[in-house]
Amino acid sequence: MNKKTLWFITGVATALQIDFARRNALTIRDSTAYQDGDLIEKADAVCGDAPKAYLDKYDVADIDFSGLESSDDDKPDKQTELTSKQIKALLAEKGIEFNANASKAELSKLLEETQQVEKQGASE
Repeated sequence: MNKKTLWFITGVATALQIDFARRNALTIRDSTAYQDGDLIEKADAVCGDAPKAYLDKYDVADIDFSGLESSDDDKPDKQTELTSKQIKALLAEKGIEFNANASKAELSKLLEETQQVEKQGASE
């Protein structure tokens, strides 16, 4: 059975991060979406900017992130570099329904709106 490792990042994953996660069997989560008292997702380990509640519950995975340093073009809020397939994967992971035939622009807008709602929820 595969172990589930949650990789906590801040904001939207870049194409580089999504590719890295797939190659290393990591499940990406936005650390800003978690609030104290939220349910803790089941996992075997965590890495990245994991919230304290996750760090208290799970071991920290030893992942080599060298070579993953991002340039200004790889900032998480730059969704233009994500492919439609990657955006669909992020939306599906968040449980957001979308039209399978939607354009990349429509998918990007939906992802952006979803992230804004998550950020608003995290700040309340």
